[in-house]
Amino acid sequence: MFTKKQFTKKDIGKKVTHIENHGPDVQWMIDGTLLEHKVTKFQEFNLFQSKTFGKFFTLDGWMQYNEKDEFIYQEMMTHTAFATNPAIKNVLVIGGGDGGIVRECCKYKQVKKIDWIDIDGEVVATCKKYFKSAAFTDKRVNFMAIDGIDWVKKSKANTYDVVIVDSTDPSDADNDNLSAATLFTKEFYQNCNRVLTKDGILTCQGESPYYDFNIYNMKRSYGFLKQTFPKNFLCQYFLPTYSSGWWMTGFATKGKEPLKADFKKWEALKIKTRFYNKDVHFASFSYMSNYVKGLLNIK
Repeated sequence: MFTKKQFTKKDIGKKVTHIENHGPDVQWMIDGTLLEHKVTKFQEFNLFQSKTFGKFFTLDGWMQYNEKDEFIYQEMMTHTAFATNPAIKNVLVIGGGDGGIVRECCKYKQVKKIDWIDIDGEVVATCKKYFKSAAFTDKRVNFMAIDGIDWVKKSKANTYDVVIVDSTDPSDADNDNLSAATLFTKEFYQNCNRVLTKDGILTCQGESPYYDFNIYNMKRSYGFLKQTFPKNFLCQYFLPTYSSGWWMTGFATKGKEPLKADFKKWEALKIKTRFYNKDVHFASFSYMSNYVKGLLNIK
């Protein structure tokens, strides 16, 4: 399903059209100017400037970040955990090369340390060049361009209060993007569980219940999380520029429950958000359609 190698370095500075293939008969297109093109050791990176979305970049042909709506994803991946456990101090972020999730974590004064792991340092360096983010300047952030799989294997138990996994998509059941596929395995989730403290929370990119290739990965992720953590939830919201616009965050804990979040404590922190609030939090966790319940065998 990935649309690769649409452009070359010769296209930099030119007007181009980014095309995503969401199905054999479905395409989504954006016109813009190509600002950067790189083929790293791990993926193809393209950065564009568009009238509607501002600067945006793709990895292996898929939208990952754009200036118009990136805050929705970053906030839902981050603040849901902090509201559920306002005492979070030690953070691990895996992926998220744009720095958006780390930026949201930096808003919390009580956070002591943020270990930020992204396997592709070239992507992070390019994002640092084009996007302003506390992720690139906050002294609490410890960035490492290494494999997150190895990091959670080697880290000591009970190290982090939250692990946030902002991964790209495995392409489909038959042709996985291997660097992303390893972040959707039971072994990886087991290691995340091990490095979390007793009140620890894992949030992870949870795919979409719409297109078949997203459904496959959503079901796989949810199933492994359910086998690994005592408490397992789904958070759903709309994200206009991700495939189908209907997106999920996986939310797994050792005991904490998002619907029991104490918002007096969270609101006392006076965290500035553009999308996330108390109503969004409870609505996103409370209401699940029969369609999604059927896909995941939720009663």
